[in-house]
Amino acid sequence: MTSPPPRPSTVGELRASGHVQRSVQDEIRHNLLAALRDGTDPWPGLLGFEDTVVPQLERALIAGHDVVL
Repeated sequence: MTSPPPRPSTVGELRASGHVQRSVQDEIRHNLLAALRDGTDPWPGLLGFEDTVVPQLERALIAGHDVVL
């Protein structure tokens, strides 16, 4: 098994690595879409809202809406 490449230790190395900075909202949207695409549960441990809150929350996050919980 190979070890992962070393992490950047300076901002210059981070920029040179091709890292793309995203907002928290974009990161949540990206992670939600990946979970839905992979068929994994994006809300483990959240019970009782599968037919009510979760679909509306997913639509709002995918659409890029601001959500206040």
